[in-house]
Amino acid sequence: MKKAGMLIIWVIFAILPVFVFSHSAGAYPEKQIEIVVPFGVGGGADTAARVIAEGLKTLKVPVVVTNMPGGAGTRGMLHVAGLPADGYTILFTTSSHLI
Repeated sequence: MKKAGMLIIWVIFAILPVFVFSHSAGAYPEKQIEIVVPFGVGGGADTAARVIAEGLKTLKVPVVVTNMPGGAGTRGMLHVAGLPADGYTILFTTSSHLI
């Protein structure tokens, strides 16, 4: 009897987070996703971002690539940094720029 009670408690604690988190969060994505490339059109980062945007079409929401050149990438990075962290704006940069 004691083992059965412990099993029931374990199952409740294992399943409870699934119900809590599934009802608290909305479906993602609900609106357009923007990929900000802080470089000019036609470069390597822009081309790679557009390939990724093409793959994200399975999400069934518009995925827009926005180029914001200027200040060696600073303009685009500051733009993204000033937006809320809601998962709908993605900064796409190169690893050499981060180093």
